[in-house]
Amino acid sequence: KNNTTLMDTAIALLENDLKSAVAIQLVRNRFSIIAVHFGEKKEEIIDLAHILGIRYIYFISFEDYKDVLLNKLAMMKMAEFVADKENAKTIITGEHIPLIASNHLEATKIINAQLNKTVVRPVFSLTEEEVLRIANENELPSMKISPSLDLVNQNTENAISKIRQIIPILRENLKNSQVIEVS
Repeated sequence: KNNTTLMDTAIALLENDLKSAVAIQLVRNRFSIIAVHFGEKKEEIIDLAHILGIRYIYFISFEDYKDVLLNKLAMMKMAEFVADKENAKTIITGEHIPLIASNHLEATKIINAQLNKTVVRPVFSLTEEEVLRIANENELPSMKISPSLDLVNQNTENAISKIRQIIPILRENLKNSQVIEVS
């Protein structure tokens, strides 16, 4: 078992999805992981966090803003707020590049520009088959692989201006989050 006190802390977005689990699995020997899950406290997420060696999980309520890019940006800002609170320099996501990548790469660049943390995307360029192989090799539980978010044709200026408006709401959601110690 690693001595996590000597490792840098990273904040990982943890969903009930194989891509986020594999992303964490790929970096867990390099970071002490604190997870963020958007939604209610769920036993399956706590069980998954335990398997992945995660220290804590923040369960944070999240409003769907009916805009894929704004939702993604809001989640990343929330993860950044947790990173600030936990003295972490890195955010880890299970974000995966879709087959048609150019617009997605542009949206990713826009998201990164709104953040003050390094974002690591360990499964970004892996195929679904590679994600499944890594999951099987590491005996991760069987889970769905969610489709990649379609960030094509998103109104980026609108998302950026809205994120600035909702930051107080996001900070309030963090204050109201439930933090669970896992391991």
